[in-house]
Amino acid sequence: MILGIVGVVLALGSCNVVLGFIKADKIVLENDEYELAEMYLEYYGDDAGPHLYILVFVSDDIRWGETSISGDGEFVYLLLASPDRDLADGTYEFSSSSSPDDFDMGGGLVGVGADFDSDQAPDEFYEVVDGTVKVKELFTGQVLVEAELELDDLLEGGSGPDAELYFQGEIADEFDYSDLATSDIRPLSNRVFPGL
Repeated sequence: MILGIVGVVLALGSCNVVLGFIKADKIVLENDEYELAEMYLEYYGDDAGPHLYILVFVSDDIRWGETSISGDGEFVYLLLASPDRDLADGTYEFSSSSSPDDFDMGGGLVGVGADFDSDQAPDEFYEVVDGTVKVKELFTGQVLVEAELELDDLLEGGSGPDAELYFQGEIADEFDYSDLATSDIRPLSNRVFPGL
C-alpha cells in the first residue's frame, strides 16, 4: 500500500502538475496559447564574462539542429548570461547592455506561424524587450523554465502583446558554439530569415 502511494506521488511529481491540474508546456500571447514540445540549449562560451546561453523552445513540427532548422510552427529564443558553465538556477532579468552580467537576459525572439523551409518571415514575429526568465533544474537534464516577457512587433512596428512561457521537461539537445567569438552570435532573424 505504501509503495503504491509513493509510486503515485513520484509519477505525479514528474508531470507538470499545478494544484492538481496538468500545466501544459506553452507560450501565451495575450489570449492565444501555443504548445511547445522541445527545448534546446545553445552554448556560446564565456568570452571573459558570464557563460552565454540561448534557450530555444519549439513546437512539435519544428526540427532544431546544430546546422539546420526545418519545419513550421512556433519558436521562442532567449539569450541568458549564466555565472556557471552549466545553466544556473535563478531569475534572469532583462538587460540591453552589450556587456552582460550574471543573470542578465539579453532579449530574444518569438515567432508564430514560422516556416523554416522558406525564407518568409513568420506570420507573427516579436522581439523580447523586457521581462524575466526563471530557470530551475529539477533533475539531471530536466528543467523548469517560466518567463514573463514584453514584446515589440517586428513586422507591424510598435508594442506587441505581453507573453508568458511555461516549460518543464528534458533538454532535447545542447549545441556547443563556444569556439565562436561573442560578436559572431547572430540573432535568429539573421540566421534564418535573412530578408528581415
